[in-house]
Amino acid sequence: MIRITGFIAFALALAVMIALVIRANLDSIPEPYASCVELHRQAPDHGLGRLANMDLRLDEQHSRIETQENGRDIIVARVTPVARSAGRPVTLRCTADDGRLSLPDNRK
Repeated sequence: MIRITGFIAFALALAVMIALVIRANLDSIPEPYASCVELHRQAPDHGLGRLANMDLRLDEQHSRIETQENGRDIIVARVTPVARSAGRPVTLRCTADDGRLSLPDNRK
């Protein structure tokens, strides 16, 4: 009986771990927003600050790509920490020109 209980506990733990891995893959930030967030992680003085090392989730309703008249795209990515108590949402901006991303000149 003890072996069956141990097997059930092991199977339950394994199922929870598989569900967490699948959920993490579903919650990943899509491109080009992910590249913009990564660019901000490399230069935390541009807006991420203390959120640079945290897991972030994309707010798709407030994120967008704006095309300017000169052909450049402005990527606006609003991200929130996965842990709600970790901080407030942050809006990040990147400029895409011919597939290359750069940070805007105005630092926040």
